Amino acid sequence: MCTFGGLNYIDFRSKQFYRQAEAELFATVEPLAAYVPHLPFVLGYTGVQHISGAVHRPLRERWLDGEAEVVEGYRRITEIAQLGKKALVLGDWPTLGRLMNENHAIQRDLGGSVSRTNG
Repeated sequence: MCTFGGLNYIDFRSKQFYRQAEAELFATVEPLAAYVPHLPFVLGYTGVQHISGAVHRPLRERWLDGEAEVVEGYRRITEIAQLGKKALVLGDWPTLGRLMNENHAIQRDLGGSVSRTNG
């Protein structure tokens, strides 16, 4: 997301994440800033640093291995992303907040959240 700057929706539908990432790296990037002029968010930074790959690489391997819990979790995360985009564009902040909490809970429960390892 940082590469593109601003507020963007990145769509990976129909993409297969093979073990060789170079096999299919492309996604659709849709800028949303023009549709969302105001975000009522406060961004907090904990100062805790980690390497993203240390958290996400094992989860990706579990997905590639077809682990049912991970596959189902990411199926739901895909739905959440699509619903979240709609809530964001419509300014439906309560729905967006609920979806963000659900997304984080799925990530946490699968072990893909740093908050799980840091208490």
